[in-house]
Amino acid sequence: MTPMFFKEVSDYEPIIVNDIPGLFTNFRIERATLPESIHAYDIQGDGGNKDFVAIKRFVAINHTGTILTDREIPMTEGNLTPVEDYNFIDNEGSQKLLATLS
Repeated sequence: MTPMFFKEVSDYEPIIVNDIPGLFTNFRIERATLPESIHAYDIQGDGGNKDFVAIKRFVAINHTGTILTDREIPMTEGNLTPVEDYNFIDNEGSQKLLATLS
């Protein structure tokens, strides 16, 4: 799937992944189109029942979606961070990010 400019995406959903608020989309986002204050990470599934297994800077296979955050997510296991917990929610931090994207 060809990455999209971040402003072309209209389906961002507020999410918390590993206690980090952000915005989620199923699309790949072209990193060069993001404001400097926004960080993008891909979410990788396992190709089976689990859609949220790892956070990576780039996912080629089993790409579940992209998360945009206002902070860096450290890669704790080489080139990834395991997804320990996630919830789609409506919160102030995500709304602030959404306003930045508008």
